[in-house]
Amino acid sequence: MDGELAGRILGARMRLAAAAPRHSLKGLLVATLDEAGALTGSPVGFFHFLEEDQVTLTLQAWSSRTTREFCRADGLGKHYPVSQAGVWADCIRLRRA
Repeated sequence: MDGELAGRILGARMRLAAAAPRHSLKGLLVATLDEAGALTGSPVGFFHFLEEDQVTLTLQAWSSRTTREFCRADGLGKHYPVSQAGVWADCIRLRRA
C-alpha cells in the first residue's frame, strides 16, 4: 500500500471514530459506506447480511450516493430471497466483491 492511500485510509478511520458518538448504528453504517466509496471510487455501496440459511438477505444500509443517484433503497431490515435480489446479491452468486 502506498503512503498516500494509507493516509487516506487513516483519515477515513479518524473521521468515522469521531462521528461514531453522534450517529445511530444505521447512520454510522451509511458514513462507513460513504468513506469506502470515496476510497475506492465506487459509486454504489451497500451492506446486507446473508443469513445462516445462505439463501436470505437482510437489508441493512446503502451509501448516501446509492440512495441519491441510483435507486430507491427501501426495506431496511427486510428479509429478501437471494434469488430475487438482483445486483444486491451478485457478490454472493459470483463469490467475490
